[in-house]
Amino acid sequence: MDIELANINNIIKVNKMQPVSNPILFNRMGEPSYDGLLSTEIFGMTTSQKESNFAYIDLHGKYMTPEAYKAFKRLNRNIELVVSGAERFSINEDGSLVKDENGDTGIKWLYKNWDKIKFTKSKSSTRNERVDLLKNNPKDIIFVDKWIVIPVLYRDVESQTTKVGNDNVNSLYSKLIRYASMASDINTFDIMLYSYEYGIQNTLVEIYDYFKTKIAKKNGVIRKNLMGKSVDYSARLVITAPNFNFNNFHNDMKVDLYHCGLPLSTTISLFFPFILNWLRDWFQRELEPIKNKFPYKEKDKIKYINIKEPMTYFTDEYLTKKVKYFMKSYEDRFSLVEIPVKEPKDLGGREYVTLNTEGYSLDNGSVLFSRDLTWADLLYRAAIAVVKDKHIVVTRYPVLSYFGSYVSKIHVMSTIKTIKVEVDNYDYENYPVIDLSIPKNQVSTIFIDTLNMCNLLLEGLGGDYDGDQVTIKGIFSQEANLEAENIMTSPSYIIDVYGKNTRSSTKEALEAAYQITKE
Repeated sequence: MDIELANINNIIKVNKMQPVSNPILFNRMGEPSYDGLLSTEIFGMTTSQKESNFAYIDLHGKYMTPEAYKAFKRLNRNIELVVSGAERFSINEDGSLVKDENGDTGIKWLYKNWDKIKFTKSKSSTRNERVDLLKNNPKDIIFVDKWIVIPVLYRDVESQTTKVGNDNVNSLYSKLIRYASMASDINTFDIMLYSYEYGIQNTLVEIYDYFKTKIAKKNGVIRKNLMGKSVDYSARLVITAPNFNFNNFHNDMKVDLYHCGLPLSTTISLFFPFILNWLRDWFQRELEPIKNKFPYKEKDKIKYINIKEPMTYFTDEYLTKKVKYFMKSYEDRFSLVEIPVKEPKDLGGREYVTLNTEGYSLDNGSVLFSRDLTWADLLYRAAIAVVKDKHIVVTRYPVLSYFGSYVSKIHVMSTIKTIKVEVDNYDYENYPVIDLSIPKNQVSTIFIDTLNMCNLLLEGLGGDYDGDQVTIKGIFSQEANLEAENIMTSPSYIIDVYGKNTRSSTKEALEAAYQITKE
């Protein structure tokens, strides 16, 4: 991304900004100072005015823009000695700063002799970028005599106590105004003037760094709110390598070029409307026919009891609450599915009864488990049913090419250990192992909560397994899922416009070597 130095004076003129000259935020009456950083005369009184009215601070002299100053410091550390007035310098025939007892110093001298200074390039591209910044911009763009103040709506202040937080940009603006006011005093001694001017230059850098931390890197506004803008039914996950069982590699391969391993909780989040509909239909189908004759086993005997109207209890609000508990709280993942009874006296005062579930081996039909039904059971079955014809879009930011985003089918991942089982006449190859004896505080250790992806996709994403995150969005409509399927099966899914294979297998070989040799 190319960034150019702004013409500060032109921006101020075009937007008709007013000056802020008072570092004191409130007067003695507790009202905003009329010429201060919270002034209603400058920044307005309505919300629309407060979010759009900029202002400026008159620096009463020429100072380097923070970007240029930091670039100069990287090229020549002597710039700090010049601006602070700590030592005197002159400019030799090569255009370099050299220490000279008979020379001069200070930001004013630097501005006056700017055109005499020369910068040399090298083989370093980073150095050359800094040199270009200083050489290709006009002198009056590199040096500024005013600085812009952002609208008051974006600057927090504790109005009741009239105090500003230490990390607030208001304190930096106030400091800048004070330094500028002291530096403009014509009676100031040179040694003090240099100190004030140095303070102005460093405060400009502090303001620049303040906003840079808000914008740049993984937690910056660009990544969070623009490039990775959140939408409904989306998620962000860390990517990890798939696990391979080399004893049964072919049959156990669930994550490949066209399938990724998506955690159960994330699957539920991405396709929540479909999950909710499945749960609603399931409770209606399973409980409505037997609501007046619910079979309950007590001391090896079957007892029939009446349960409350299922659809008045298992409402959308109730189901939504239970699903959110499962997604956000590990401790609730093995909670039982409870059904309210009409007459608690029929159960010795108990108000709820639980459902039973059984799983049979796919190999010999033996019973693998027979226990109370949990929400983990129900939501896993819902997820499998919902995503069998669905796709997701996986994106890693910044998107540098067409391959920075890809579509994939879904392999739902639940617990680390799984079993092959038949439940309700449906075969599950990777059913979660649900052990109700596990303490609630240890349930989090048995669930998978990262995105398992095929190593062949790493090169296209420009990612690796050191904590990289991706954004995931579910594809809902049949038409969009059909298009996603066509994209996956097209040559462009693998080959770029130059005919190069972007699905490199080099990392696959490294992963295989690791899996084979690890203990």
